[in-house]
Amino acid sequence: MRTTWVKKLDGGLSRLTRDLLRTMFIEDKIATDGVSLILDRELPPMIVKISLCSILGDEDALNDMFFTVGASGICPCGVLCSVTNKPPPTDTDNNIPSMSELDPEIQDISCADLALCHELCDKDVWARCDQLEACIDKKVLDEKERCTGIKFNPSTLLFCKELRVFVGPSSTSTGDPMHIIFANGILSMEIMLCMASVREEVDAYFEDLRNWSDEKKYLPKTTCFSKYREEHSKNTLKVQASELLSDYPLLRAYLVTVYGVNATEPHIVSILLLFEICDFIRILLKYPPQCEVQEISHKLQGLCKKYIEAFVSAYGRDMVRFKHHQLLHFPKQLGKLGVMLSCWVTERKNKAAKLGMHHICDPMHIESAGLARLTNNQVCMLDTPGWLTTLSASTTPFPELCASFPATRVDLSPSMRWNGVSLMNKDVTFLDLAQTYLVIVVACLRGDQSYAIIVKCCRRLTASAIASTWEIDPDAKIYRLVNERLFKPAFYRYVDAAHIEVLY
Repeated sequence: MRTTWVKKLDGGLSRLTRDLLRTMFIEDKIATDGVSLILDRELPPMIVKISLCSILGDEDALNDMFFTVGASGICPCGVLCSVTNKPPPTDTDNNIPSMSELDPEIQDISCADLALCHELCDKDVWARCDQLEACIDKKVLDEKERCTGIKFNPSTLLFCKELRVFVGPSSTSTGDPMHIIFANGILSMEIMLCMASVREEVDAYFEDLRNWSDEKKYLPKTTCFSKYREEHSKNTLKVQASELLSDYPLLRAYLVTVYGVNATEPHIVSILLLFEICDFIRILLKYPPQCEVQEISHKLQGLCKKYIEAFVSAYGRDMVRFKHHQLLHFPKQLGKLGVMLSCWVTERKNKAAKLGMHHICDPMHIESAGLARLTNNQVCMLDTPGWLTTLSASTTPFPELCASFPATRVDLSPSMRWNGVSLMNKDVTFLDLAQTYLVIVVACLRGDQSYAIIVKCCRRLTASAIASTWEIDPDAKIYRLVNERLFKPAFYRYVDAAHIEVLY
């Protein structure tokens, strides 16, 4: 009888994950016996042992890999903590109290304090799996699945007892912050909620934002809040995640202009706190040192809690999404890993796969032709990798700078890539993550094995939480690049020929 129950459940990705991990840790024994590597022929082989640090994914991928119910279940956070979902609309309409209202020790996903959510350890998760496995009656099993948030399938990851030594579900399940916030995440939803409230209160909407931006002449030009995007957006702002990541500071500056820095309106307080979280995400994408990551993790713990409280105050419990709860787990995961992991790298490869196959009409040729095109695409990427520091193709010898560089040969170019960041003439950029050293790029230089940029330095005159004004030095200087982490401001505008304003 149990076999028939299992057939109703798929768990394909969870089985695939289990089989992959079994091959690595059980059969190949990479964590116990290790892998033998010959680094020097004159030295004995080095044994490298590998442990599983994290399984990263968006909400759907993690649900599939761990075979949990997810946001549609009673207990959506099945392997991390014991919170319940929001009450369904039918219960709310019929005045049926939720479990969190009946018992103060039960929290739902609108709870902003992770300490009250009864975080799970690996033993707790495995105990729930053992309870599911021990069920004989189908009705009892169905009830257990709803209460635990875990679906039963003995061939999936959580039920593989051999892997429990190597795979801790509560410590390896890591949500992707880019999907939580930007890619169909909470930011695009909250922007629409906030702007709806702004229209009701002060009769201002996206058109007013566009007019204000045009009047201020901010650069670069943005299409994130265009008329087309406005017309095609209802509950969420229909834009690409990368556009949201780069363009939200423009909306913040406009809202602060309309409401003031110390606005007390609940919807403004909420979205400004979310923008502050986004600021930390932008810094984390530059891979700051470990000490800074731990500091950011500590700040985010309090900031995320404060934001969830503000969101509930502004829009109520019914508008809370499971992604809000996922955001609460992010700071702790960041502190544990010491680096912010993102799915965007692999998703760019997915895009390359689609481009390599979408035009193939004959199904018989999809495999061979697609594989060939993907291989060619990878070869082209390796010929000119994005992480390679180099000048652009159009270079000009500049022997006049050899003495001041100093170098035996100096080449000049209008653009370059430095540690994966593109630089070109007229670019405005900070040379540090603290955003204290602003320059305007004039040209890029390469001398022997080192690189430099010709810049006009800027001196800060005024600063606020969202913007600052700088005086531009009229004289150009050579700045030698060593290990700078470049950080470009979101937007900038020239106040006059000698002054520039930047938005953070």
